[in-house]
Amino acid sequence: MNYYPCRGYYYKQLFMKRTLIVLVACCLISGTIVYGQKPEPVYSMTKEIKPREWYESQATAWEKITKRTPKNTAAWFNFYMANRMMRIYDEDGDVAPVERFKMLNSIVDQMEKHIPGSYEYHYTRWYNSSNDPAAFTSLEKAYQLDPVRPETYSGLVTYYELKRDLQHRDEILRKWFESRDPIPGLLHYNYNVLMSLDANAILLTAGDNDTYPAWILQAARNIRPDVMVINIHMLLTDDYRKQIFSALGATNLPLGSNPDTEERQAFRKQLVAHIAKNQQGRPVYVAVTASGSAHTEAIQDKLYLTGLAYRYSEQKIDNLALLRKNFEQRFILDYQKIPLAYEPFQNVVDLANGNYVVPAMNLYEHYRTSGEMQKAKTMKEMALQLAGKAGFGDEVKVYFENQTAQEHDASE
Repeated sequence: MNYYPCRGYYYKQLFMKRTLIVLVACCLISGTIVYGQKPEPVYSMTKEIKPREWYESQATAWEKITKRTPKNTAAWFNFYMANRMMRIYDEDGDVAPVERFKMLNSIVDQMEKHIPGSYEYHYTRWYNSSNDPAAFTSLEKAYQLDPVRPETYSGLVTYYELKRDLQHRDEILRKWFESRDPIPGLLHYNYNVLMSLDANAILLTAGDNDTYPAWILQAARNIRPDVMVINIHMLLTDDYRKQIFSALGATNLPLGSNPDTEERQAFRKQLVAHIAKNQQGRPVYVAVTASGSAHTEAIQDKLYLTGLAYRYSEQKIDNLALLRKNFEQRFILDYQKIPLAYEPFQNVVDLANGNYVVPAMNLYEHYRTSGEMQKAKTMKEMALQLAGKAGFGDEVKVYFENQTAQEHDASE
């Protein structure tokens, strides 16, 4: 039997970094595209990823409206959002990060002047604080003004999670699900993540789209409530970390009083290793979205790809058998081919689905070696389809072409 503790990580280095380049930094290949200045709604990149030029054109278009009609709350909100989303491109752009923050602060100040009592002002004031608990009153005020609008839900969930007020957290999560705001494809994806884990597992995540949908499924649909989903970045908050480690029966790790970015990155690696090695009998998984040297360098040789997550184990495990079981018995995969719900933000779903490619390639090799050629063909087709939609299809196509050439050479 073959064991591949780092096989998924190897493939991920080949292909997944390329995915981020193509989908997140797509501005690099869109320089010749000219965007008009027709104002359109601007969403967070957790929902929709657009080229830099698009956000620039939207910032210009919405700014013009704020000048013509300074009481237009939607114009101010979208003007802010366009500038906020451009932050990801600032490293390669004309605006330094510090200047961008000044611009965002200036927009919020102008909103306070022109639309001070509005939902948009209070929500944006909180959003601009980057989850600062001191600004929670603004988020709370926005929610009171319009409890139906879903923009406030992620912030409320984060606040209550950090306080470990699970009752209020779950109330908002259920309300979020009922709002129909969660992206169907991301709910399907996170369902598969949760269903592939052993009982009472700990799942370490690192972003919005691998954390909130999982919590929503647990709270609103009672799907795998036994799994403890922990966002690694939230553990940088001292009081929260102490509570989580206490619940896990692990010793707390102190973080410096004024840690810089480099120290925070090193600390995240320590956190992941500390939780994995002090699991107290609970199986520990790292979501594929949280894997790689940024978080798992210290335990990389003890992570085994079992589906959409890596299982930590001190001893070798038969992860190929677990991969088979998850793909053949536990995963819901039809949504990849025929979405049964309208997907307004398909590109984010395609990016998430790109995470199936690495395990599919592992299974392709396994099925081919085992002589199960039809199943190998199915995995190959899945990998090519999803990689193509996620933006790294050429690389995966070359991989399979090389595999075919090797098989031909071996047969001669």
